Amino acid sequence: MIDEKPQLVAGMRRKGHYREIAEMLASLFEYAMSCKAIIVGHPLFLYHEKSVEEAKRADEAGNADIEVCVPILKNIPENDMIRCYELAGGKDGQDSSQRTLPGMRIDLYGAL
Repeated sequence: MIDEKPQLVAGMRRKGHYREIAEMLASLFEYAMSCKAIIVGHPLFLYHEKSVEEAKRADEAGNADIEVCVPILKNIPENDMIRCYELAGGKDGQDSSQRTLPGMRIDLYGAL
């Protein structure tokens, strides 16, 4: 287990279908780069459903709780869709594609 430290991120969150992740990441990166953000890590996709089954049902209904973010060196200006915040740290297990934090699951590859 690796103990991940909290990190500053720029991110966006909305309800929808998981297929919207690519569009959300593109918008996030376009905005971050326009603000000259210094990206310091890989983009993250967070989903907040409690199980794979719940996530599949939410996706089918179009109300999945989708969050994407990217680690940044320092705050950038926020807008109505993109916020800067500290992502909580946590224990990172052997599967480096996922990290479990209280109330959320992070999947770096966005796969369910």
